[in-house]
Amino acid sequence: MASAACPLCGQNTGSCGEGLRRCAGCGFVSREKKYFGEPVYEGASELEIYSSGKKDLFDLALARLGRLFPEKGTLLDIGCAGGEFLKAAAARGWLAEGLEIAPDLAGKAAGSGFTVHTKPVESAGLRGEAYCAVTVFEVFSQMENPGVAAAELFRIVKPGGALYVREFNASFHLALHRLELAGLFKPLGAS
Repeated sequence: MASAACPLCGQNTGSCGEGLRRCAGCGFVSREKKYFGEPVYEGASELEIYSSGKKDLFDLALARLGRLFPEKGTLLDIGCAGGEFLKAAAARGWLAEGLEIAPDLAGKAAGSGFTVHTKPVESAGLRGEAYCAVTVFEVFSQMENPGVAAAELFRIVKPGGALYVREFNASFHLALHRLELAGLFKPLGAS
């Protein structure tokens, strides 16, 4: 694949392994092809799996935000899925809104009574300085242009507000990917 612009700083990127690109300027590593798909759950209900897998993560985030903002306020969850975090935030006194571009998931969250924006954050037309807190759980890696999205997030957070971001463990996944490329997992049936 030819050189492409880094989604964070705009400098040239080059291939750094099967399906990955590294920026020559800032070192950001991204996939050549973006993946987007709604989660698929098998063997148990979606709610059981999602809720049990995210409960501790959501509790930790809400506890930290609660210490920063004891009076609560308006919170926006980017990539809100079916609204489980919104429900947890509302139960703790937040006025919670979501942003979800997957129509089925957005419908589930809206069906629970939440305002849900359905366009990417950079084109959603959200009011500036409107949110006391914005949460982003494992979404930046899926964004087409995370640098532009990050700038928009800073624009919509109130002065003194918080942006709470949690992303996949890139260091672990890059090391795992290198082992995969070296063939370590072939005896296990992985290619």
